[in-house]
Amino acid sequence: ASPAEDEPFRTKEQTAAALKAKQAVAHIDYEAMGSEVDQLREESVAALARCKAAKDKCDQVHAQFRRIRYPKSSNDYLYGDRDWPQRYPLHTPYCQGRTPIPMSHNKAAIELIKYAHRDATYSPKGLTPPRLVVVANLKDPNMRQLLDATPDDSHEDIMKVLQKIDDWDFDVFGLQDHAKGGSLFMVSLCLFYKYGLVQHFNIDTEVLLNWCSAIESGYHPNPYHNSTHAADVTQILHYILFPGGMHNMINISPEDALAS
Repeated sequence: ASPAEDEPFRTKEQTAAALKAKQAVAHIDYEAMGSEVDQLREESVAALARCKAAKDKCDQVHAQFRRIRYPKSSNDYLYGDRDWPQRYPLHTPYCQGRTPIPMSHNKAAIELIKYAHRDATYSPKGLTPPRLVVVANLKDPNMRQLLDATPDDSHEDIMKVLQKIDDWDFDVFGLQDHAKGGSLFMVSLCLFYKYGLVQHFNIDTEVLLNWCSAIESGYHPNPYHNSTHAADVTQILHYILFPGGMHNMINISPEDALAS
């Protein structure tokens, strides 16, 4: 055969050789990538092991901190024994059965809340302004008798905070201190009366007090998502609905207000 006739065969042989060389290079690259993936997998496993070891160390430090701060508490952070510090009196073994223990709240503050909102009626267009209660000037004989028998003035501090419940900068931490851990109870009770929901739905007072207390007692003493945080969220929702003006854009029924 002439050189011209052999040319197509030489071209096919060269193409096959070039393709084989590319396949060999690709195989080498694939093996290299496989080795790299294996290395990354091993590094990930090692990193996870270090993270777990760090978490275990944090848990140990946290447990030591709890034993120092709460020397009489049980090993369980959420459910202490009967010697659990008074700051968290509700988190006893009873909580494991979902049966909260009612808190003892400021009776004078409760009566002042009811007294301040005794004329409240629910309206989707706006809330009845509360009567300004100046404890020192209170003339009602029944209220005066109750307040005179109260051993301290914490109810005055509670009412001073609650009088600003329509403000964005509501002092929920001050309320938590004055109410001795009962900020959610006080905010909830105040809004029930402020909205006129107690009168509108004819809610039994003792049932309402027990319900607000049970809700608050169900919160764990977490650093952030605790009953104080719930009180803050409840007050902010109130601010958005009425002082903030949402009631002017949507119709808020008594059932909506109760649910919120």
